[in-house]
Amino acid sequence: MFSPPNFDLSDKDKAFMVLMYPRRRPLNTAPEWTIDRALRVFEVDAATARTIQAMYAEEQYDVGRVAFMTFLMNKRFGIAPIPGKPAAGPIIDVLETAVEEIVEMERWKTCAIAIPHDAEEDVGIAGGDMAARAVLTTLSKLWDPSTPLTYSFLGGTAIQRAKVNTVLPKWFYANITFTPVASNGMIRIAFNANGGSWSYVGTEAQSIPMAQATMNLGWITNSGSVDSATGLVTSIPADEAGTILHEFGHVLGLLHEHQSPERGKKLTLDEGAVYSYYARTQGWDRDTIKAQIIDVYASDAVSNYSALDTKSIMMYFMPPEMNLQHIDVPVNNVLSDLDKAYMVINYPGQVTDATWTLAYALKVAGVDSKTSKAITAAAAKPDVTLVRTLFTAFQSDARAQKYRGLNDGAAPVADGVEPRAAADDHDATANMEQSGNILPRL
Repeated sequence: MFSPPNFDLSDKDKAFMVLMYPRRRPLNTAPEWTIDRALRVFEVDAATARTIQAMYAEEQYDVGRVAFMTFLMNKRFGIAPIPGKPAAGPIIDVLETAVEEIVEMERWKTCAIAIPHDAEEDVGIAGGDMAARAVLTTLSKLWDPSTPLTYSFLGGTAIQRAKVNTVLPKWFYANITFTPVASNGMIRIAFNANGGSWSYVGTEAQSIPMAQATMNLGWITNSGSVDSATGLVTSIPADEAGTILHEFGHVLGLLHEHQSPERGKKLTLDEGAVYSYYARTQGWDRDTIKAQIIDVYASDAVSNYSALDTKSIMMYFMPPEMNLQHIDVPVNNVLSDLDKAYMVINYPGQVTDATWTLAYALKVAGVDSKTSKAITAAAAKPDVTLVRTLFTAFQSDARAQKYRGLNDGAAPVADGVEPRAAADDHDATANMEQSGNILPRL
């Protein structure tokens, strides 16, 4: 339902102004707006209300404001007031839990998908501090697996480069070859510490001028050591490994899972909290936050997508305060089973892990036996285009049957397994890819 714009101040608007900018006496034009009334509008507990009134009476406005803001913060995080103890004293005790929660939230960095620009300009979107992630895909952006993908580095230390070379083989579920070259790779990786972490999605990298990066790994540090025999690092922090996996998920065609059309069936974002968090931690404006986090991909713009996979390497982390269901989505630093399944199906033929056969991946993805046989036959030819087309058709049909079932009261399809997400060849998708991964599952 459409909500018209508001052109008048609400009672909470007025009350907030009264409490943040208190007067010794109310305005003659609004005598009813006393501090006492403003406190009642926000339902401030009695002990805190007495403290605020006393501080304002003594013209200790900073202390009064801190008491009020502490009350609001405690209410936001669900911290009950301590009986008889005002929210202002001692401030450090009352704020301790909330501050710890905020610090925990602000540790994480957020990846953004880069979008090609028509004008000659640099990449416009780059994440801020640590990573949030998700999964979906666009068929038009998937690579031909018979073409080796070359990659090169634009700067970076020996340790940073070795970290990439160490982690990248974990994407072996996609049967495509990554080949390092000295320069002018198809994927060009920079390590700009001030640029966040981001990547173009799939074949979009081919449209980027050779002198420019197609990926930035701004959160990969120079700490660690390189094994002289293998050229790989001896160890790597989990969050750095997760960042590399996430960005190369974009390279393989994955989008962000948190923007899946299925998100609303599991998570309803607290938009106010989301705008506040990303503005504070990433420095993004409202339009960027809306495009990168709030908006979901249109269902007619993504053809292959599953039920929301909160364990995907492409899923953004989300503390419970950011959604109305209060579901805690942790940072994912390893590939989920659906991540693996969608790679095995869309890039069939890997032989590194004997468990992850095409048949097993199709089972994990919930594909019916008839379609599985057709996909298996296509892969044996090999005809990857047909494999992807059949898988996309299955996903679309499964969703259609599911929605018909919801209307008709029928049983859910595919033994209760909901399809995963991947995007169609649709221009609208490119405009939304600032945020993450969705591959033909996403």
